[in-house]
Order: sequence, then structure tokens, then C-alpha cells
Amino acid sequence: MTAPSGSQHQDTHVAAYVWALPNLRAKILEYLPSKALITTLTLNKENLRSAAEILFAKILYHDCMKVEKACTSISRTRLYLSAVRHIDTTPPYQDTNRDRTLDRSPSEAVLFARYPRLRWVTYDCDTLELVDLDSSPPRFIHHILYDLKPHYVDDDDFPLERDEFPLDWDITSIIRHVQLNNCDEFDTERIAYSEVFFRTWLEKSGMFKIPVIQLEMDFLVPCKRLCEVFSTMYRDHHEMPKSIRLRPEEEAEGPNIIDVIEQLSSLVEKIDIMPPTSTDRSKVITSIYDFFSSGLNWSSIPDRKIKDLSVLLPLTPKSDCSLQELDIAYTGPHIGLTSFSLTLDVPSVQPNADPSSNVGLTDHVPSFSQIAKAMYCIGGTGCQYSLKIHGTEDMKTTSEIWTSLLRKEIWEIIRNETKLVGWRRLRLEERV
Repeated sequence: MTAPSGSQHQDTHVAAYVWALPNLRAKILEYLPSKALITTLTLNKENLRSAAEILFAKILYHDCMKVEKACTSISRTRLYLSAVRHIDTTPPYQDTNRDRTLDRSPSEAVLFARYPRLRWVTYDCDTLELVDLDSSPPRFIHHILYDLKPHYVDDDDFPLERDEFPLDWDITSIIRHVQLNNCDEFDTERIAYSEVFFRTWLEKSGMFKIPVIQLEMDFLVPCKRLCEVFSTMYRDHHEMPKSIRLRPEEEAEGPNIIDVIEQLSSLVEKIDIMPPTSTDRSKVITSIYDFFSSGLNWSSIPDRKIKDLSVLLPLTPKSDCSLQELDIAYTGPHIGLTSFSLTLDVPSVQPNADPSSNVGLTDHVPSFSQIAKAMYCIGGTGCQYSLKIHGTEDMKTTSEIWTSLLRKEIWEIIRNETKLVGWRRLRLEERV
């Protein structure tokens, strides 16, 4: 048997040192699948606690009760219970052989008393978060998820509270996420439905009586109407969501998505121009050339809040300009985005083409170096960039390739910029 070399001894020592640090050990264990974590539970007491902290951090109530029934050690059961931070009370409906007596969980008061470190209890469409159990009365946040048609938001029954919450608890309700389902573009009531939604929003009634964090408007709205609404909200200091996803409809004349983004950038932190559904086509006319040559001065947007931006643009040819060049109107300063994603929609180029074919697509795409430069001028160095394609059969793979190529180009821009910063030895004729 060969004795381990000096470098192997050193590697073993470093590995042992890293594993002995609780924070690093927890990070390593987070990457293990559940089966591997279960094995780790049996190694020793130190690993038992670390693995339990991850394995039981978020768990179905159904599974948690099965573990309690099967565990014969009182001390180990207490360890497992103390590791639970988040309980999902949704029954595992896909398991037809489950113990159905566990489908109904006990009251929230019982759950928070039973699990000492519990902070979240999730139901089918909402979550109760503990803020302060020691205050009098205990304080909670009720996170609600909604999925409904735009014209239902004015219902006076909002928010839909749970009757079983203890009356002596201090509970603040917020709508964590609401998805307003698509209205068919040929629906004669579509405009009327959207007006019900905007009126309710502006009046802070119905659903908007409580704060909304993430708003998904999955129905077509003309850019002109969006700009009118958002201008009013900015003027009136209207309470806004942090994130908005929307499907704007552009017309040949009037405001476009650039105007909508400019208005929203003063109101929300995240803007996402949604891709079209499988049953319709994008109503965005603004091309990638129009977007970057618009002349919008990003750094001068008043009260700018935007941090994450996802834009959908049609992939259209540019006959009067070389495809290698973008007319980049904005060259800085960077506005410090956290993420900037650009999605190019294919059907606008090939409306009758086979979705499995990418033939000719690159003929309509500017050079990646130009796209990288245009996006970098807005996002800056600390931004996560993506370039995606929509409307092809292999769009996921193509998007991954395009994003990788884009990031290489942006890294090259950053690398060249750093060459201009720092010290260098002056030539003889430059010295004083």
C-alpha cells in the first residue's frame, strides 16, 4: 500500500477544516439530494444535526407525521421537530395509498406550538408567515396567491381571509402574487374587462384594498392606456407592486413599449414584457433596432426604481442598415440593473415556417457584440444578462447558446475597460 503524498495529506487536512465549519458544511449539504441527506443522518451526531436542518427545513405535514410515527427515539424526534421551518399542509394527492387521516392538518396555533422554529405554514393558495411570536398579540403576515379574470378584481369580498385563524392574532394580509388570466383578443368584452381592472386598481378597491407584491397581467392592453394609467399612478404616488408582468399591445401610431417601460421604471423594481401565448401572436411592433435607437435617457428617468428588466421584441429584418450595426443612442452612464433579459420573437419573421427550423434566423439578428454593447451601456457591470429566442421548437437550447455567447461578449467589454484603469510606467518624454 502506497503512503499518501504530502499534497494528499494537505488536501485531507483542508477538507477536514472546511467540513468542521458549520456554515460551510451546511452549504455543502444543500447540494445533496434527499436520499444522500438521509444517509448522512446516520454517520454521526454532528452530521445528524446538520443534515436534519436541511432535510426537515421545508416539509409536507403529511411526511412529517409519517417520520414522527416511524421514529422511536424521543431525542431524535425532538431534533427533527426543531429543524422544521416551513410546513406545507397540502396533501400529496398523487399518492393514492397515503394515510388520508393526515390530509387535514391541525390548527395554526397547534402547529406553531408543536414546532418551535416554525416560521411558515403553506396551504393550497396562501402562506402564513410568523413575524414575532413573542409580541402581544403574535404578529403574522398572510401571503395570498390569486388566479382570476381581470374583471373579478372588484369583488368586495377581497381579501379572502381564513376563518380558522385565531381572532387574537395580529395578521397583516398581502397578495404575494396575482395572475390575471388571458382574455381572448377577439373577445368583445376584453376592453370592458380591462377597464374594470384599471378602475379597481386606481380606486384601491376590491383586490387592491391590500398590498400586491407581484402582478401578472396576462391580457392584452394598448400601450396608450398603460401610459395613461401609469402616469396617473406616478402623479398620485400610488402604492405599486414590486414586480409587474404585462402584455402590451402596440399600434402604428402613439406610445410603444419603450414609453411603457419609461413610465414603469419610476414605479416598480421589476418589469417583464411577457411572450405571447400559444394561441396568439405578440402585439409588439418595436424591433431591437428601434429599442436601442429610441433615445431614451435611462439615467435621467425620475425616481428610477427599476432593477430587473425583461423585454420581448420581434425578430424583424432591417433593410436600411447593416445587420452588424445597431444605432446605439444611449451610451451611459450605467443604471445598475440586477438583471437584463432580451427575448427575440421569431413568428414575426417566419409566421408560416416550421417551428422546428432555425434556418435563416441569424440573418435577422444583429451581431452579438453589438447587442452586448447596447445592453451593457444600460445594465452595467453588476448585471446578469440573457439573450433568448421565442417561438421555435428548440428555443430553450438556442436561448442557452445565445445567452452564453452574449455573456462572453460582455465579459470582453468589461475586460477591455479594466485595461484602461490602473498604473503604468510613463515614457521618458511624458515625465516632468
